[in-house]
Amino acid sequence: MTKRSNYFVEGLQGAGKSTFVRMFSDQRKDYTVFREGDYSPIDLAWCAYVTEEAYDGILESYPSLVEEIKSKTVMEGSQRIICYTQILTDIPGFHQNLEKFEIYNANLDRESFENVVCERFLKWKGEGQIFECAFFQNIIENQMLYSRGQRAKWLLADIWRLPRGSNTPLLCSAVSLIPRCLQRGL
Repeated sequence: MTKRSNYFVEGLQGAGKSTFVRMFSDQRKDYTVFREGDYSPIDLAWCAYVTEEAYDGILESYPSLVEEIKSKTVMEGSQRIICYTQILTDIPGFHQNLEKFEIYNANLDRESFENVVCERFLKWKGEGQIFECAFFQNIIENQMLYSRGQRAKWLLADIWRLPRGSNTPLLCSAVSLIPRCLQRGL
């Protein structure tokens, strides 16, 4: 059996990634599609990453949403991953509260963040998958937050100036995370 490729669709906000993923996946019906906010084997964008204790607290705080929260939760080791943006509610502050539990935006210290990301990449054995924003826009952007200062400003400015179709942004941005994953056996 021939191995099927995986596709990673990345780009700036508003560039048409979601539209492209929809059209591309329409032509590849046998592929699994992971959009931002879905439970993905790689990315955790728009997903709360919580301990069992924090999970119980969330369920206690939102009794009217318990069943929906449970239906949008996946256990991963000792953590619970809640795909909270898939929960439609008008309860004030619900989405903002769960956003605090994302692994991005420096919500985790750098070492913990890198451990989560590397562990998930090491476990991933997929093929025939299409990912929207699974690497650059979330993981690499978060690494840039940890690299505050001139280096991050230079890197960000340099990425926006690169010619269309260049793979250099991915290579430049990944410099800080990829070696750490490689040291862990990725």
